[in-house]
Parts: sequence; C-alpha cells; structure tokens
Amino acid sequence: MIRSTGAAVAALLLLGAPAVARAQVAQVASDSGGGVTAALADTSTLDQQMALEDSTRALLAQDDSQTQLDQARLDSLQAELKSDRGSAPRAKAAPAPDQAAVAQRQRAVQQDLKRDKETRARLGSIEKTIKKEQAPAKKTTARAVRPSAGSH
Repeated sequence: MIRSTGAAVAALLLLGAPAVARAQVAQVASDSGGGVTAALADTSTLDQQMALEDSTRALLAQDDSQTQLDQARLDSLQAELKSDRGSAPRAKAAPAPDQAAVAQRQRAVQQDLKRDKETRARLGSIEKTIKKEQAPAKKTTARAVRPSAGSH
C-alpha cells in the first residue's frame, strides 16, 4: 500500500508538473512577449527536474525503509525457524510453511535491493541533468552581476 502511494505521488509530480509549467510559461509569454519564453522554459525544465529529483529521493527513502523492514522480518523468520529446529531434535526438517515464508522474504529483500539500486541510478542521472541545466543559469547570473558591481 505504501509503495503504491509513493508511486502515485511520483506519477502525479511527473504528470502534473509539466502541465503547470507549460501553463505558467504560456501566461508569462502572452503577458510580456516572446523574449522571456526561452528563459522561462529553461527554468520550468529545471524546476521539473528538481521536482523529479525530490520525488525520487522520497521514493528511495521509502524503499530503503521497506528494505530494512523486510530484512528485519527475514531475520525474525530465520530465528524462529532455527528455534523450531532446535526445540524438536527428532524433526530435523523445518515445517514447509516456515521454509516457504523465509524463501518469500528473501526474494522480497532481493527485489527491494534491486529496486533501490535502479532508483539510485535514476537519481544520479537526474542530478547530472540538474547540474547541467544549472551551469548556464549560473554563468548568466554571474555575467549580470559583474557589470552592476563595476559601476559602483
């Protein structure tokens, strides 16, 4: 349930943010002319990437906590299984439901770790995109600041 909620929030951010950004760019362009549109489009793209980064970080944190929870459950099941095996010396084989539960939990942990790795890779890609998009903005800001600083 928690994962589907996180995915829904991420999807909402991904699908909703572009529409809002386009509407804002269109409004400003109609108010002030086309010269500002390119700068606003760059800013809205950067804002989208930053929102995507934030939602990906939140999803990653949620996945990390789910992995920890699954690992704790696995450890508990393994301890219970070991205890069951130790209490009945004649029964060396663990009950099938216990073994199945441990195997299922191990698969869940492995899936969580795989998903975490993919999400971290996606986050790295998003961070690179943001840095790439922020670099021209910083240069433009630095150029705009220099002439006014020299006039004093």
